[in-house]
Amino acid sequence: MSLLIVSLDNTIVNVALPSLGHDLHAPVSGLQWTVDAYTLTLASLLMLAGSTADRVGRRRTFRPVW
Repeated sequence: MSLLIVSLDNTIVNVALPSLGHDLHAPVSGLQWTVDAYTLTLASLLMLAGSTADRVGRRRTFRPVW
């Protein structure tokens, strides 16, 4: 499930790159930094979620609060 989330999120960011570059007048290197920062942040949050799931259980970690 988490791999699906990562690949879907990265696909969404990559599809939005042309619009971001045009609207923000960003160079290609700036867009590369955007993808790298987003991927790194998402990967670190997934690692945190995985370690939390190991400690408290997967069901409690990935279950919605509401």
